[in-house]
Amino acid sequence: MSVHFLKLQVKDWLVYGGQTTVEFAPFQRGKNIVVVHGKNGFGKTSLLRALKFLFHNGYDREGLLEQWHEHAREAGEGSMKIALEFVYQGKPMKLIRKVDFESRNGTTAVTPSVALIDVDSGDLENQVEDKIELIIPKKSQQFVFFDGAEITRYAQRQHDKGIREAIEQVLGIPAVRNLKSDLGKLVNELEDEQAGIVALQGHSQDLLAEIDRLKNEAASYKEQRAGLLDKINGVQRAAEELEKEAAQIVAIATEREQLAAKQERRADYEEQRDQVNDAIKRFLSDAPLHMLTGPLKQIVQEGVAKQEGGSFRRDYYLHVKQYLDRVLENGQWDFGAPIPESTGQDIEREAQRFGELGAGMGTVKRKDINLGDISELKALLRRLQDSGDSQKLMDKRAVYDEKLEEIDKDIRELRAKLAGHPLLEVQALFEQRETLTETEMTLKQDIEALDGNLARVIKEIDDKNRELDEATMGTDLGRPLTETLYTARQLYKVVDAFVDRLVAQKREDIEREATNIFTRITNKPLEYAGIRVKDDYTLEVYRRDGTVVENKKLSAGEKEVLAYSFITSLNLSSPSPAPFVMDTPFGHLDSSHRDGLLQSLPNLPVQVFLLATDRDLPHQERDQVQAFIAQEFEIERNQQEASSTIVQE
Repeated sequence: MSVHFLKLQVKDWLVYGGQTTVEFAPFQRGKNIVVVHGKNGFGKTSLLRALKFLFHNGYDREGLLEQWHEHAREAGEGSMKIALEFVYQGKPMKLIRKVDFESRNGTTAVTPSVALIDVDSGDLENQVEDKIELIIPKKSQQFVFFDGAEITRYAQRQHDKGIREAIEQVLGIPAVRNLKSDLGKLVNELEDEQAGIVALQGHSQDLLAEIDRLKNEAASYKEQRAGLLDKINGVQRAAEELEKEAAQIVAIATEREQLAAKQERRADYEEQRDQVNDAIKRFLSDAPLHMLTGPLKQIVQEGVAKQEGGSFRRDYYLHVKQYLDRVLENGQWDFGAPIPESTGQDIEREAQRFGELGAGMGTVKRKDINLGDISELKALLRRLQDSGDSQKLMDKRAVYDEKLEEIDKDIRELRAKLAGHPLLEVQALFEQRETLTETEMTLKQDIEALDGNLARVIKEIDDKNRELDEATMGTDLGRPLTETLYTARQLYKVVDAFVDRLVAQKREDIEREATNIFTRITNKPLEYAGIRVKDDYTLEVYRRDGTVVENKKLSAGEKEVLAYSFITSLNLSSPSPAPFVMDTPFGHLDSSHRDGLLQSLPNLPVQVFLLATDRDLPHQERDQVQAFIAQEFEIERNQQEASSTIVQE
C-alpha cells in the first residue's frame, strides 16, 4: 500500500517567508501527476529540500540557521516548520518537524523537535524517528526525492556500499536478514545452555567435542567456499574484459580493413586527378593556340579553297599577326592571364608564320601552295579541338579534390583510432579466454566438492545434535529447552532459505519492471532489449542480439533513462511505494526520451510531483499529459519581500 501526500505546510523555510499551505487532491490511478511550476531561483529546489528535511533532518545547528528564512533570521527569534499530512497503510498521519530559534546572551539557541500524529485519534506517536524510518528509510529517501541532475549516478558500473544497503532496505531485505541473524543467535544460546546441562550431568562430553569439531570443519568449508566464489568473480571479470578486448580487436581489424580500402581508393582518386591535371597542363600549354581555333579553322578552309583555285584573305592573316604581336608586347592575354616563357616562343613563331602568309597574298599562285603547310594546320586544328573544354576539366579536378579531401579526413580519423589501439594477437587472446574458462570450471568443481563436504558435515552435525537432543530430552531440565531448540533450528533453516529466494525474487522483480519502463522510454526500441540487474544491483543494458552495451558508450540521456527506470522499479518493488518528487526531471533528455518518460508517468501507481520550469515542461509537452494531471501549482515570488509562496492554478 503506497504513501500519499495530502497537505503540506512550509513556514519560514529558505525562500518561503511566512507560512505557505498546499493541499493535494486525493490520489487516484491515472490522474496522479502534480505539477509545480516555478522559475529558477523561485523555490523548486527549496521545496524538495523541505521534504527531505521533514523526513530526515540532516542539518546541524549552523545548517538549520542557514535554512531559516533571511527576514525571520534578522529578527533573531521565531520558528521554522515543515508539516505534512499523508496516508500510510491506509491510515492518515501528520508529521511535523519544527525548529525554534531563541536569542540568548548574544547567540541564537536552536531547538529542533519532531512529532508524528495519528490524525483520526489525535494521539502523538512514540518512537517517532523509528516510525519515520519505516515509512521512508533514510538511506532510501534518495529514491523518493531526487534531482534529475544527479539521477545518473545510479547508472554506474559499481555502487558504493551505502547505495547497495539502501537498495536492500527499500526491498525489505535487511529485516529478513536480521530475523535470520536473531534466530542464529537464539540457536547458539540454546545450544550453549544444552551443553551446560550435558556438562552438569556428566555425560556425552565426547559428543559435544565432536559437534564442535564438525562445526569448525563446516566453518572452514564455508570460508574456503567464499574464497573460491571471490576467485570465480575475479575470473568472470577478467573474462568480461577479454570479451571486450576481443570485440575491440574485431573493431580494430574492421577499421584496419576500412583504412586499407580507403587508402586504395585514395590512390585511385589521386591517379585520376593526376590524369586530369595532365590534361589541364596540356590545355594551358596550348592556351595561345586555343585562341586561334577560330582563325585556324578559317585558314584551313581558305587554304583548301586556294588549293581548289580560290584566294586567301590577306587582311585576315595580318589581323591575326597584329593580335599575336600585341599579346607578346603586353606579356599577357586579353583576359589577364600571363604568358609562360615557353608559350611566348610558340606565339612568336605563329605570329611570324601568319605575317609571312599575309605578305605572300596576291603573288602566290596555286602551284606555289605548300600542301604540307595546310596539312600541318589541319593537324594543329584537330589537336586543339581534341584537347577538351577547360571549364569541364577544372570542374572534374574540383570533384577529385573534394573526394580526396573527404577520404583524407576519414583516413586521419581511422589512423587516430588505431594509434591508441595496437592490434593484439587474436590467437593469444582466445588462448587466454580458454585458460580462464578452464580455471572457472576447475573452481566450480572445487566448489561442488566443498558443497559435498559441507553437506556431509552438516548432516553429521544434525545427527550428532539429534543424539544430544535425545540425551537431554530424558531430563526434566533439558526437555523444554530441547523442544525450543528444535523449533528454533527449524525456523532458522526456513528463514535461511527464504532470504536467498527473497533476494533473487526481488532482483528479478526490479529487472522485469525496469525493463518494461526502459523499453517504453528508450529511443532505440529496436536495438535495446532490456536491463539486467546483477547480483550487486549494478545495471547493464543488453541488445536484442544478447550483447551488452558498455556503460561508457551510453549517452547522458540514456544513462538518465536507465537510472530513472531502475529507481522507479525499485520504489515500486518496495512494501510501501512512496510518491516521486522530481526536481529538474528531464536533465539531459532529448525530445524522444522526454516524450517516453512523460508517457510512463501516468502508469505509475503513486503520486508524481514534477517541480519544473517552463523549459522543463513546455506547453506542448504538458499537453501530452494534461489528462493525467491532478493539479497544477505556481510558485510566485515577491521580489520586494524576497519571499515565495505556492498558489494553485
